[in-house]
Amino acid sequence: MSAARYPGVMERIVANSVEEARTGCWVWVANRDKAGYGRMTVRVDGVHKKLRVIRVVLQQVTGKDGAGLHAGHACANPSCVNPHHLSWQTVKENSDEMWGRRRARGAA
Repeated sequence: MSAARYPGVMERIVANSVEEARTGCWVWVANRDKAGYGRMTVRVDGVHKKLRVIRVVLQQVTGKDGAGLHAGHACANPSCVNPHHLSWQTVKENSDEMWGRRRARGAA
């Protein structure tokens, strides 16, 4: 999947997010799922599909489709769509990061 896959999508993403000065997060203010992740509809091969915004952002900035990978947040904010806070991760990397944050917060 190339960056041209979703023409104009980054403008839509910027228009539907608000930057938090303290964290640098671009908080998605449009449709979100129950876990707080942004959702948007994009046209894929002539069909409208609802996708997580973080995956669309990473597809746009990396030019990779992320098949078999998770979209991870350096900021731990599921509503953040700032490309500088996002990266493709393996399942293990994503899980290790999540558990590391829980341990750092003192969770069991």
